Amino acid sequence: MDVVAAVGPAGNYLNQRHTLKHMRREISTAKLIDRKSYSLWEKEGSLDIVQRANIMAKKILAEHEPERPDPEICEKIDAIIADAEKR
Repeated sequence: MDVVAAVGPAGNYLNQRHTLKHMRREISTAKLIDRKSYSLWEKEGSLDIVQRANIMAKKILAEHEPERPDPEICEKIDAIIADAEKR
């Protein structure tokens, strides 16, 4: 919060020591943004972000294996449902 207060509205965080110290571990790389060269992007089909998102969503739906809940939790949920159905 000290850095936010020091920089103020519309300030520049890039010249703050705090930013330099923490930016490498905080930066995320978005999976949908294509950072390849233009020629490689063309060679790979010139997909825009919507097309890449569509492909990624289909892959997730096809391959995702949800975690199995703890059996104890399932028993508790079943007991709650059974109790609610009795009421």
